[in-house]
Amino acid sequence: MAKVIVFCILIFKFLLADTTVYNEWGKSSGTVGFIIGGDVVAKPDLYPWHVAIFISEVYQGGGSLISERHVLTATHVTVDPVFLKRLSPEHFSVKAGIVKLDVSKAKEYHVEKIIRYPGYNEETLLHDMCLLRLKTFVEFGPTVRPVFLWDNPHTDISSLVDKKLKGIVVGWGLTETGRTNQLRSASLDFVKQAECLKNVPNYGKTLVKDQSFCANDKSQTVCRGDSGSGLFLFNEKKQAYVLRGLVSQGVPSGHSCKQAKEALFTDVVYYLKWIEKEALPGMYNLLGFSACTTKDAGVVSLRYSFRKKLMIGDCHGVLVSKNHVLTLASCVENTRYRKLDSVSMKNKTNDRVRNKHYTFKSIQTHQELAIISLHNQVTDIEPVCLPSRPERSDSAQLVFWKKGMRFPNAPLQLQIDGVMNQNWAQKKIIDSKSANDSFHRIGASPLFYSFRDESGEHVFLGGIEHCPELGCSTNNELRFINLLHYRSWIKSTVNIDIDGDPMIPPMD
Repeated sequence: MAKVIVFCILIFKFLLADTTVYNEWGKSSGTVGFIIGGDVVAKPDLYPWHVAIFISEVYQGGGSLISERHVLTATHVTVDPVFLKRLSPEHFSVKAGIVKLDVSKAKEYHVEKIIRYPGYNEETLLHDMCLLRLKTFVEFGPTVRPVFLWDNPHTDISSLVDKKLKGIVVGWGLTETGRTNQLRSASLDFVKQAECLKNVPNYGKTLVKDQSFCANDKSQTVCRGDSGSGLFLFNEKKQAYVLRGLVSQGVPSGHSCKQAKEALFTDVVYYLKWIEKEALPGMYNLLGFSACTTKDAGVVSLRYSFRKKLMIGDCHGVLVSKNHVLTLASCVENTRYRKLDSVSMKNKTNDRVRNKHYTFKSIQTHQELAIISLHNQVTDIEPVCLPSRPERSDSAQLVFWKKGMRFPNAPLQLQIDGVMNQNWAQKKIIDSKSANDSFHRIGASPLFYSFRDESGEHVFLGGIEHCPELGCSTNNELRFINLLHYRSWIKSTVNIDIDGDPMIPPMD
């Protein structure tokens, strides 16, 4: 099994009222006590996520089913190998649940759209990943089901090498005797970057730390025809398989498939946010839509009537859907002096920024949080994204207005380091410090964290500052409400139609 590979995903979109958790994600009939006893994969239920990709009925490469309508593969699988021309979707079809390429009764799925990762280079195969969106849904069963994506960005390849873990690759690539009709497997060791470059210098332009990695075995390798096939490992906690890489390049030019050289894989972890945004919006954002705004645009001001005469802004809010604003419960409590009147947002018209006020129809509270339901849908601002699961980030930004700042002036930002560490997900209240906190803020300042790749910046709302509605002090002691502990309540309260596939994997 050896060849250059590319990541692609078959994708489609539709609206649905809710999602369903599919508990067989990544499951295999060989999950418990399974030992690879040879290269031949005889049963289609061993690796039910692996699919064959065809161009005009000719086998082109492999891919991995990651949802009901999405296949992840390598971009170069979708490119004409001679003229380096990017082919259109109508040339492609996918077969799932097979171990032999010539099975005449296999279900065939046609491709609706090809989504290639931005920055893909046909010559070097840098960023060799893409999504294929299928025209129809795949029916899951014992021989056809999706695989998990590796979602721990802090487990780099060197740690897998140190732990002496192996990855499994399956495909219909060339063998010592030529093209195989039978699906075959290989168990490969992870290889550190320096060692791989020493053994295969040709990978120099493509082997980029955190974007790609190498793997090999003394007696097994990948060869031409394995492009796009996945490398996966068994996850003990999930009791299921997770996809870590895609075959991008295999046996170098001038070598035969007998020579077990390092194969180059595109690392799924680096591209995870892009994959989820395009193909798994229910994983990308808790509320299931992927068209999220930047952190500045989604922050709003709560507008109060003060002694029935003046209008003041004492608290922040965050737009989490087109009809819902998230804030502190204390910010919606009416007093004898102050009563919540509306929500103010920035509205840009004719190059001028003005206030736009939205009245509300209801407010729901739960412990420290509140969700304000607006009468009218917000049309000119996209909501912010909420995390669907625990994540780590090296730094975060507190976005806020100072007491006395005139809205809609641009909010200020305060860098908060170390707050989104490996232990923050377990805490309901997150304590932190800032050496530069000299700002007297209005209440409920939002805390954002982000990731950046070639497709752009992915911003998420991680917490809300826990301080009185009269404003946050400047004593450098910061406390945040961790929104992960309110995921179920937020999702059930907002209860909007979402984009994407109706089934999502179980989440930690």
